Amino acid sequence: MTFQDLPLDVLVLHLFPLLPPSALINLAASCRAFHDLILGAEGEHVWRQKASKDFKFPTNSTGRRHGWLALYRRLNGSSCWVWGSVLTSDVMLLVVADPSLALAHNLHDYLHYRETGNGRLGLPHDQIRLHRIQGGLPYPTPLATPLPLVELESGGWSFHGLTTHGTVLAWGTMDGEETEFGGTLTKPGTVVSEPIELPAGKDVGEVLQMQVGRKHVVLLNSKGEVWEYRCFGRVYRIQASSIPPSSVSQISAGWSHSLLLTNTGTVHLWYTPPPALLNNLANEAGESSPTFNSRTQGVAFTLPYDDHLLTLPELPHRLTTKNEKIVSLASGDAFVVALTSASKAYFLDLSAIEVAGRHQHGSLEDQMDSPQMSSESRERLQNAFLEGRRTWVSLGDWCEKGGIREGEVTAVSAHFQGFVVYSIPLDPSSLDSRVILGTRYWESEEPTVIPELQGLGVIKVAQGDYHNLALTSSGDVYAWGSFSNGALGLGHPQLIGTPLSAPLGQPESAQAPEPARRTFFMPPMPAQFPGFRNNNQQPIGRTPPPPDRIDKPTKLTFPGDDTSKPEDRPSSTSTSEDPQPEYSTDSLRSSGKFVFQISASGWHSGCLAIDLSPSAADNPSFPTAREVNQGPRADDENPSFEELQFQAGPDGMGRGVRPFRIGFAGRGMRGGVVGAQRARAAVGRGRGRGNGEDPANPDV
Repeated sequence: MTFQDLPLDVLVLHLFPLLPPSALINLAASCRAFHDLILGAEGEHVWRQKASKDFKFPTNSTGRRHGWLALYRRLNGSSCWVWGSVLTSDVMLLVVADPSLALAHNLHDYLHYRETGNGRLGLPHDQIRLHRIQGGLPYPTPLATPLPLVELESGGWSFHGLTTHGTVLAWGTMDGEETEFGGTLTKPGTVVSEPIELPAGKDVGEVLQMQVGRKHVVLLNSKGEVWEYRCFGRVYRIQASSIPPSSVSQISAGWSHSLLLTNTGTVHLWYTPPPALLNNLANEAGESSPTFNSRTQGVAFTLPYDDHLLTLPELPHRLTTKNEKIVSLASGDAFVVALTSASKAYFLDLSAIEVAGRHQHGSLEDQMDSPQMSSESRERLQNAFLEGRRTWVSLGDWCEKGGIREGEVTAVSAHFQGFVVYSIPLDPSSLDSRVILGTRYWESEEPTVIPELQGLGVIKVAQGDYHNLALTSSGDVYAWGSFSNGALGLGHPQLIGTPLSAPLGQPESAQAPEPARRTFFMPPMPAQFPGFRNNNQQPIGRTPPPPDRIDKPTKLTFPGDDTSKPEDRPSSTSTSEDPQPEYSTDSLRSSGKFVFQISASGWHSGCLAIDLSPSAADNPSFPTAREVNQGPRADDENPSFEELQFQAGPDGMGRGVRPFRIGFAGRGMRGGVVGAQRARAAVGRGRGRGNGEDPANPDV
């Protein structure tokens, strides 16, 4: 058997992801069939797998279906951007009431807390204090991280990032309702003001998936083990004898619950663990040791949780097709939305079963029971699942009202009381993408269809308390909703060159700034902020305040973006006649930031981006994962992917690919790759219409 005789799925799903980029480029140059499979439209599946294998990219967290090659090339140079509120509730009374807070380090922690808003943005205290406007940083601001990130998720008062090495970085406060000023990492209210790696992260191992709720984080490692943490210094493994690690395919974190999905489509649910049980296990793991430093160290332990797990009901057979199963989950506040292998969406209510005279469903007396959902409440809910009183409800008719036909759903997401359903075509040139929004009360409401987001190629929507972000497949971010102390990231009228900037020359008493200052200012920031309208950091004349909300999705800007077009400025109202943003099919713009992850929660937001400028592509810091992990390449090794792309001679002939040929060989290939035309059809086109395609993993 020759290389060309191998079946298509073996090549695309198993063999190609193991090859270094240089070998793939050489193979693509050998014949047309391999060129189409690697660098053509079908190559999206290859580079999607490569991004997951080489850079630990959690492909389940995005609805992206194309642009993977452009993303893979630069993932090792991703940048993190944050913005939003830095205000916190006034806790000065605590300082007066508790003399211990007058200690030097506690007072320092308190002042830092007051100035940085629970540390949620992870930025230096002086930078926030100097440049905040009305309680926040209202524009994307770069945040330095120890390692490049491939995923960014937001908690209620925190951020959590997954690095290219499969480790987790975190900053902010896990529980802003229980603020601690002692600096101990084993308390959920402790403020961490800059990105740190989890102290017990080595015990978790290589992380493949990360999901974040309001006050907790769920992790899935390369061994299939499910871990969770509710403070930065404690991580624990969820152990259930009935669920072997090899069977777990996905995790999900709701507002206050957690879920895991098995390969067979079975879903298991659990709630907040008993605090006394966590304390006992943490002490046994070394937290009570005299040598344990709670300000710098952490503990890891196993949490036996068989008695606390619930099993969600199966999909109703009357609504499903043969072999249809759940392939993806999205959790909100006491509900979950599921995507099936038939590209359908379902909804399940997870709220506690009401009992007359009972308003508290958690256990307040028994410290060895869940404070959120007691054993009695869990039993009532499990019985409702078994008896069919709580079951999955199809969203098919509801989606039809929003313009998404049954069998055309490609992704779902959820946050707090809202959820989003997506229909994303495989063809990047298609304008047929759809995205609709709903709430947990969807049965009595019509789907929300925002005209400006239709046909735009939206692959993810992130929702905060009162603001929203949308990410497109072409790497652009749009924001709408409440201003929320800058959580939209659209700037401020007091600044120059932002989407919310007041027109230059307005009001009449204002003087136009120097042309050299007509730029969107970004850190590193000097002592004087040149983005303001004068050197005294005060607006000239009567600069209008920011609007309370922006109803029209408006594009975010980054350093170097052209922000001089007045028609791009947002309005507080929108109509279907307003010009819609253009959907770009070119994922390789010549310059600018290409955003590939967005995140929002509370009153803060963030994103991850890569730089598309030529200088970034030529930068040797964007090589293959082998070069990242093992250092520089030896002189006798094959060239890197970037060298293959950019080492062209003066006559345009490529010098990187060896051997070089004009045209393609093997025009009559047979065997498993035969007929790349038939292979293309096998890989799939369109959206999947109940034909067994896995919309959450289109490679299958």
